[in-house]
Amino acid sequence: RKRNPTMDENLAPDTAVEGVVEDIEIRRSTLAIEQKRIFLNLRENSRGRYLRIAEVTGNNRSTIILPSSGLQQFRMLLDEFIESESSVAQGHQAMLPGTTIVDGGEGGRGRKKRGGKKMGG
Repeated sequence: RKRNPTMDENLAPDTAVEGVVEDIEIRRSTLAIEQKRIFLNLRENSRGRYLRIAEVTGNNRSTIILPSSGLQQFRMLLDEFIESESSVAQGHQAMLPGTTIVDGGEGGRGRKKRGGKKMGG
C-alpha cells in the first residue's frame, strides 16, 4: 500500500492536520485506448474504499468516483453494455428495455434513426 502525502509524516496518525483525510492507494491500473489514457485507482480513506476512474485525452481530464458499495452494480451494468456491444458487432440490433428506434426521415446523408423512449413501457 502506498500512502498519499496528505498527512505530515512527522505527526502520529491521530494528530493529522485537521480537515485532511489520509488516503491510501490499494491498487492501480492504466489503459491506453485509441487517443485516451484511462487510470483506475482503488483507494481507501476514513470514509471507506472507492474506485477512482480518470480519463485523460490531450489536456483534458475527467474523473468519476465510485464508492465500493456500488462496484457490483456498476460491474453488472458494464457487463450488460459489453453484451450489447457484442450483439451490435455481430450485426444484431441491440436495444435497452424501454427504448425504441424512431425513423427520423431522410437527410442529405441518407436515412436518420434516433433513439427514444417508448411511451407507456
